[in-house]
Amino acid sequence: MNTYNTHKQAQQQAIMDELEVFLDARQAELLKTLDRLGQLRAAVIRRDEPTLTQLLEQVQQDAREHRHLDAAQQRIEQRLTEVFDSLSAPVTLSGLCACLQGQCRAVLRHKQQTLLELAGRVRHEAEMTELLLRECARCNRLLLAAILGEDRQTVTYGPQGQGQWDVHHALVSMKL
Repeated sequence: MNTYNTHKQAQQQAIMDELEVFLDARQAELLKTLDRLGQLRAAVIRRDEPTLTQLLEQVQQDAREHRHLDAAQQRIEQRLTEVFDSLSAPVTLSGLCACLQGQCRAVLRHKQQTLLELAGRVRHEAEMTELLLRECARCNRLLLAAILGEDRQTVTYGPQGQGQWDVHHALVSMKL
């Protein structure tokens, strides 16, 4: 029986070490996302098209890394349910903390808190970036409407051929 417990503890320590490495990778992913959101906002404000193109390529690469991390998460969750008898799916860090004691629990709670804070920051930054992009789209629509006119505009010149320009009307007529 003692050999069984020693083997079980070794398995638990191994999966906990793997989980710590995984959580550090998730933290790095969130920090990278925060950085990308900042770069995106700066590039949009500066109208820096090469940087926007580069960010698009980086986002595509990040998506591949994210899928890899998701697969690793599923493997770790499966192993956790196998190694910790009192743990059942879906595995959460809070549920895992309930199975742990001492220093291991403290380390895991600290990592959990850090991840929660980072996720909150990413959520906030994503919302702010979305607001910026929505405002840019609104400004672009207003500019296009001012230059090209709105759909309901039909007259560019008066009946005598006099040009009538009003600041509330378009500068260019799209009618042929």
